[in-house]
Amino acid sequence: MRLLVIAILAVVLFFPLYWLFYFITGQEWTAWIAGVLIWIVFPIIMLKIWETEWRGRLVRILNYAIATMLLVLSAIYLYQSYSASESLSGPIGFFVFFGLPSIYYLFKGKFHINLKGGDET
Repeated sequence: MRLLVIAILAVVLFFPLYWLFYFITGQEWTAWIAGVLIWIVFPIIMLKIWETEWRGRLVRILNYAIATMLLVLSAIYLYQSYSASESLSGPIGFFVFFGLPSIYYLFKGKFHINLKGGDET
């Protein structure tokens, strides 16, 4: 969950940082500076500051919402490709990588890959 929050914050904070450096460095270097600061430096700092995972009811609800959204998107992708008589290799791969783990999370309440050895929820 914290990785998702950090990624969203990086996208949101890119534009104010771009506007700030635009007046200081000009147009050519601004995107490079803002990009390096937001996509490399900001996540490193945030991961050092935010060492513990969030736990609780809100995190569980948001994880279920994300899993449901991924499952629905993979089903829509499969249906649209099937109804348009297109190749199903892309939608099937999308379903395998995103749909099946979502189904697993919705039924088991935890992620299928757990690197820490504890309960993810």
